[in-house]
Amino acid sequence: MEKISLIASAVLAEFFMLRPAHAAPIRSTADFIGKLCLIFGWMFTFLIVISAFAGLAGAYFYLTAGGDSEKVSRANKTLVYAAVGIVVALAARALPKLIGQLMGYDPADINSC
Repeated sequence: MEKISLIASAVLAEFFMLRPAHAAPIRSTADFIGKLCLIFGWMFTFLIVISAFAGLAGAYFYLTAGGDSEKVSRANKTLVYAAVGIVVALAARALPKLIGQLMGYDPADINSC
């Protein structure tokens, strides 16, 4: 059993390992906006997934509260955190466009973000 957990942890570590990217240097505004789109796109996806799980957890807490005020309070807090996560995710999606517009970049080219 110990060997299986060791192999599984090694595979997971390899799968999630962040490796240094050999990216080209940022030479223009388009390169900068492209990098922002990539970073904020991943942030958006991650936050939406986490917020969805938090919303499901909050709903489960409500269903199993049974009228206990402490459990209902926990469910409320969990749902509020899920809503805040969604708002932050939407802001992460809009931020590259806002920064691009402030830098004078053409908004039509940022729509691919």
